[in-house]
Order: sequence, then structure tokens, then C-alpha cells
Amino acid sequence: MEPGLDALLPISELSWTQRVRQPSDVVKEGDVVEAIILSCEPDKQRVSLSLKALKGDPWEAVAERYPSGSKIKGTVVRTTEFGAFVNLEEGVDALIHISELSEKHVKSVTDVVKVGQEVEARVLKLDREAKKIGLSLKEPPPEPTPEEIAREKAERAEIEKRRNKPRRGGLTINWEQGLGSLDPSKFAR
Repeated sequence: MEPGLDALLPISELSWTQRVRQPSDVVKEGDVVEAIILSCEPDKQRVSLSLKALKGDPWEAVAERYPSGSKIKGTVVRTTEFGAFVNLEEGVDALIHISELSEKHVKSVTDVVKVGQEVEARVLKLDREAKKIGLSLKEPPPEPTPEEIAREKAERAEIEKRRNKPRRGGLTINWEQGLGSLDPSKFAR
């Protein structure tokens, strides 16, 4: 910071968006950088800095920008055997799982999408804390018709009616009225 005053810039404070394996991936010895002081402990002679605190966390407002069910555009940046990663903006990548690539069975992710391809997908789920967004290339299921909703309610009512129907062939005993000469403490309730 000045002659005789050094500060630590932890690797975790270098970038929100880039996976930093070595500090030299972001800064080089002798670079002049602007940073925010995170902590200053004069008694321990420690000063801690942050580069990423200068920029806002791109995941802070991601829920407002990519609500569940919305259509978004992005570029495929990487494919794996289980899906394709799509870059939505700097520092925000989403996953299209292989099961969400097509209505048909997909053997290989690269049969459907390629790195560099722009795709339009639907947001399935968003977990801001885990920094994960799930996407789908499939068409959303159609909205149920009023007839289908009524049929499903009737089916649920029938199931509930069968569930509450008294059983045949069993004894019904009212424990509060007693059992005559039988001792109720010898029977499980």
C-alpha cells in the first residue's frame, strides 16, 4: 500500500465470476490495483483487501432478471456428459440438464447443442444461495383445461372417500364404554 505497509488480497476476494486457482491468473507482481479494505487489525499488523467488493455480486439480483418460467437467451460455453452450461451474463452460468435438451431421448449433449451456439431456453429453477440456475429447451407442459381440473378434483375426492370408508369384518370397540368383564388395559389401543 505504501513503503513498509503491506496488505493481503485473499484469493477468494479476487473475482466473483472467475474461478481463480492462482492469484497470478488475475494480478501480477508489481500491478497497481484499486481495492476495498475489508479489515484492518493494527494490533496484529494485518490489512485485508478485496477486488471483488468493488463490483457487485452478479447473483444479487438474478431472481428478478431470470424469474422461474421466463424465456432467456444465452450462449453455450461448455458441454459435459450430463448437460450444457449456458452463459447468461458475465459471472452467471446456467445448466441445461441432458434430460431437458429435447422431448426425444438424447444420447450425447453435442447432438443437440454445440459450444458457442446461442440458445433460447426456459428457466426451470433458480437457487441464488447455491448460485445455480436450471434451464430447459423443452416446451412447457400445456395448462390443464377446466375439464381436466374438474376430473382431477373428482378423482381426489373419490380416493379420499375410499380412504375414510369403514373397513368390513373388523370389530369396532368403544374403549370409553368399557368391555364388561374384559380388562381394557390388556388390549393395545
